[in-house]
Amino acid sequence: MVVENGVLRNYLLNTYTARKLGMRSTHNAARGLAGAPGVGCGNLYLQPGNMTKEQILGEVKAGFT
Repeated sequence: MVVENGVLRNYLLNTYTARKLGMRSTHNAARGLAGAPGVGCGNLYLQPGNMTKEQILGEVKAGFT
């Protein structure tokens, strides 16, 4: 679980980022056609909520829209 009920519960970390943060890897490495691996996910599921886009944006106190 990465985000639960609007609360960040976990990070997606490959070995490199986990080591830099002093944490354990979650094995979320991804690689494109070129370059070094980065952090990514291939099995992420977003469960729909019951609020409209306008309701969600209306609750944002500060941020980008």
